[in-house]
Amino acid sequence: MKTGRGGFTLANTSAALLELHQLRCTESVSGILRRAFDSVDADEGTIWLLDEHEEALVPVWSSGPYGERFVGIHRQPLTAGLMSLICVTEQAICENSVYQNAQQDPTLDRRLGVLTCAMIAVPLRFRDAIHGGVSCVRLKPANASAPEPPPFSTADLALVTDAVREVERLIEEG
Repeated sequence: MKTGRGGFTLANTSAALLELHQLRCTESVSGILRRAFDSVDADEGTIWLLDEHEEALVPVWSSGPYGERFVGIHRQPLTAGLMSLICVTEQAICENSVYQNAQQDPTLDRRLGVLTCAMIAVPLRFRDAIHGGVSCVRLKPANASAPEPPPFSTADLALVTDAVREVERLIEEG
């Protein structure tokens, strides 16, 4: 059987990801993340997982109003976008000029008719490997002259990172 990152078989990794995808620990995981996203005034927060071939990130859960339009549908190639960057570099980011950042892939924003103005993205690591990431964003309508939402702060990044670490702990224990 093919071995993936961290020495785990892809079947084992896929089973772990499927379990997270089905969110058997929905109340625990979603509660932790929703509280963090609410605390930082994010418009939407999402769990992104690597696909079975480790070529793309797939959104598997979202806290916000756009989730039903992209969860399980959109595929973010690991070769493009800020979410992919955090998986490759294994570093969290706090970006407050997202739609102006050349590394941002605008595909999902176009699909949803929004501009992602600010983003916090944190790698999701369990079983000794990166399996995806968690993001939260501040948005504005793409065609509106609405003002920019306020930026995220380093304190916001720390709060979301702590929430992701708690989720990782639940996954490891589960």
